[in-house]
Amino acid sequence: MRSLLAIIALFICLTNSVYAQNYFIDESDVDSSFMAFKIQLGKALNTHDTTALFAMLHYTIAESPEGCGLNGSKECFIEQMGFRNADGGETFWKQATQLFRMGFTKQEYLSGETGKTAYIFTAPSFKTQGINNNTNLLVIGENINIREKPSFNGKILAKVSYKKYKFNNPQIKPTRATKLYNGGIHWVELALSKSMVGYVAQSFTSLALDRELSCKKIAGEWKITAYKKTMQFYGADNTKEEPEPDEY
Repeated sequence: MRSLLAIIALFICLTNSVYAQNYFIDESDVDSSFMAFKIQLGKALNTHDTTALFAMLHYTIAESPEGCGLNGSKECFIEQMGFRNADGGETFWKQATQLFRMGFTKQEYLSGETGKTAYIFTAPSFKTQGINNNTNLLVIGENINIREKPSFNGKILAKVSYKKYKFNNPQIKPTRATKLYNGGIHWVELALSKSMVGYVAQSFTSLALDRELSCKKIAGEWKITAYKKTMQFYGADNTKEEPEPDEY
């Protein structure tokens, strides 16, 4: 019960932000059976319960072309996520929990099993709100610093909360000759206006979430059918949290 209350509290804390509500729109309540499944999934994520989680996995899971593939086996997925490693799959638990907190959106389809309308639920929900991580992204968090230069020493131009920006994707438009990897941190160049750019650490943006979690009802049971890797432009970085300016 305590773990369930903790999950609900974390979700409420995130979605209660006026800014966050513009992008995190959870549609789980359209299906009561999925809501029940979601509660159990939340408990498993909160307690790192591998037994419960493994029971929720479909026998084939879409993961990544370089990993288990888009039709990989459940066993491959368990190995790929590192559940049997020394850290017990810490990266999975952390990121899957982040996705879970950002809500699920529904996709309707005609079920071949029942001949009726059914749903696939996918997190994070912000990807249905015009955030494509290709030409635009979402700054995630409260009072995140946008800086004049790609460095924690750079002048703070603005503090923003859950705000959408166009960004200069280096695979589409090469950025100017500015070092975007500094001190173990990947920085993203944002288009603040037609003539002005600013920088934010990648880990405070939607680019840092390179996975999508999908669930589908199969043979009457909800299962996790995908934990797909999406394109990541800059790679991982070492950002845990941004130091206060007076630390420099």
